[in-house]
Amino acid sequence: MRRIPKRGMSLLLAAAMVVTMFQTLPGTVMTVMADSGLTPKVSDLVQLQIGDTKTDMALYMNGVYESKVTVPEGTTDVSLLVNGEKTDVKDSVKADGEQDVYFRLQDGELKDSGILHQSIFIYQIMLQ
Repeated sequence: MRRIPKRGMSLLLAAAMVVTMFQTLPGTVMTVMADSGLTPKVSDLVQLQIGDTKTDMALYMNGVYESKVTVPEGTTDVSLLVNGEKTDVKDSVKADGEQDVYFRLQDGELKDSGILHQSIFIYQIMLQ
């Protein structure tokens, strides 16, 4: 008689563990993130394209991709490629001279460090 309650509790505990495991699978998380923007898979090749030049982006923690690119003076348009296919994600940077710019793909948005460098430069001028 005591075996039935123990067996029932064991089955209930096993079922709870299985349900919990399925809630934390990467596919489930990726589906939710895909609704908010572009979310490449770990196996995807993510690149930046400036003119005819393509630069690979490195994958960091939490699905953040980053790359350093030297941009010429003037306005530079940047496109994002995933597995060689152009996406709708784009950015443009205006540089006063040739400079290194870091591009980061995070939460489906492509952001550049151009504004950050300009803010630091202005802050340094203000300190003088």
